[in-house]
Amino acid sequence: MTSFVAPVEADAGSHRRIVVSLNVYRRDAKALVRAFRVGDPIAVARAERAMGSRVRARFVLADAQHVVALESGFRSWRDLRQRFLTELDHSAAVAAATARSRFRVRARRRGYLVRLDDAGAAVAASGKPPGWLEVAREVVEMHSLNINRAGVIFVGVRYDRDVVELASRLADTAAHVYEALLELRHDS
Repeated sequence: MTSFVAPVEADAGSHRRIVVSLNVYRRDAKALVRAFRVGDPIAVARAERAMGSRVRARFVLADAQHVVALESGFRSWRDLRQRFLTELDHSAAVAAATARSRFRVRARRRGYLVRLDDAGAAVAASGKPPGWLEVAREVVEMHSLNINRAGVIFVGVRYDRDVVELASRLADTAAHVYEALLELRHDS
């Protein structure tokens, strides 16, 4: 038989612990479904306490997630998930950290990843001189970042990384790319 323990809420100051805690909730929901399907009395009792007798007709992962969310003090799984992901929203911190940079960096959340990029501003400001992509790639690779064919300098990172420090590095790299492309333009 499987026994369940409601996960302890993570320390709000620790991004890594918050991500891990959300994963604990997910694993608990998956384990609840498995235990329910084999007839574990604890799992059945938890499901019935939260959702009533309708669980006997159908109990899927979404139902288990709802049970876990209710037991944790949230109205729904969506509310629980939003609580954790809101704490991990780095947009404001990245905007503040790069506000004085020549090229600002934007942060966009994609699941557990944060995509940081300069929106192509550095390359666009240089005017895209002939041969710009090769020069820009060389500069960006020295800083362990990426650039696409549209000229957007970017990197994707997990929430538990120091996103603000990486955003500052991306802003500096964008400035280096801009300077290198200006030199390329003057040399041609």
